[in-house]
Amino acid sequence: MERDEFYSNLPKHLLGAFYIYICKNIEKGIKFNNMRAELDIIENEVSKREIPISELIKEGENFIQKKVFK
Repeated sequence: MERDEFYSNLPKHLLGAFYIYICKNIEKGIKFNNMRAELDIIENEVSKREIPISELIKEGENFIQKKVFK
C-alpha cells in the first residue's frame, strides 16, 4: 500500500492525530527529512479533501484527548 493510499483511507480524526504527532517530531528534530516528507503527503491529502489544517488539528486533538483521558 502506498503512503498516499494509506492516508487517503484514514478518517479525519486519525489523520489529524498523525499530523500532530509528525509536527511534534519535526519540532524535536527527529528524522526531520522523513517527517517533512510525511507531512507533505498528509497536507496533500487534506488539500484533496478540502479540509482546513486548523480543523484537522482540532479533530486530532479531540481524538488524542479522548484516548488519553479514557
